Amino acid sequence: MVVVKKQKKVQSWPKQMARNRKKRRPPTAPSIGEQKTYEKFLKQALKNKKNPKVLILGVTPELRNIALKNNCQVVSIDISQEIIKAMKTSIKYKGFKKEKVINDNWLTVPLLKNSFDLVMGDAPLTNLLSVNEVRKLLFKVRKVLKPDGFLLLRELIHLSNKKAPFKKIVSDYRKNKIKWEDFFMDLRFYTFFNKAYNPKNKLLSADKIFQEIEKKYQQGELTKKEYQRIMILESRIKNLVLFKGKFAKLLKENFSIISIKIDKEFRFSQYLPIYLLKNKK
Repeated sequence: MVVVKKQKKVQSWPKQMARNRKKRRPPTAPSIGEQKTYEKFLKQALKNKKNPKVLILGVTPELRNIALKNNCQVVSIDISQEIIKAMKTSIKYKGFKKEKVINDNWLTVPLLKNSFDLVMGDAPLTNLLSVNEVRKLLFKVRKVLKPDGFLLLRELIHLSNKKAPFKKIVSDYRKNKIKWEDFFMDLRFYTFFNKAYNPKNKLLSADKIFQEIEKKYQQGELTKKEYQRIMILESRIKNLVLFKGKFAKLLKENFSIISIKIDKEFRFSQYLPIYLLKNKK
């Protein structure tokens, strides 16, 4: 595995938050069911391909393991050296010669045209800071893909302006009406969304969400165990969050939508559908 270091950064991860990413679980990591969907779509996209070459936007270990398991030549790109280090320990195929990791910016890293059979990413577009950056990256992905190449990604979308009171969500969780994995996403999208979302630039501030969670803990409305469990997911970055229709429209500028899969194990998966997209020639 080769790491090529670059210094230009967009959003940075503090060291402790990056280390906490090793403890991540669904929804910040793909669930077992979602991993199976990723592998199914990968096999569909790479059917009859010899020595397939895969580009991964980010260093998500589950995606890297799936690609390496299926004998792909893998190039992974991430802007955060801290995240690269943190995720390294989760790779099952350590030292695999077919993988190269590049520490750089997806938008500016030089890549050869028509060089990849598949591009993958686990919510990469939500880490960008504007719709224009999404357009730029999708256009770049289209160019680095071979004419018959595919894009495979799980992406964060917003479905409605539904609201739910904090006490109702906490009560449902404590009564086992909702799973732990859905507890945080419900707080994020139903309770604190309007306090953290800027409708003008479409950015959702994780910092503001965790500030609200901190307040609830200090006010005694969350137990210490609940608070500590949520804070494993802590980040301070901003996420670009688009409504489903707007997001589909952006995708269709450069790709044809082949399939969309929503895992049924968790309710949060409705916010994180997995898309298989084919390059428009």
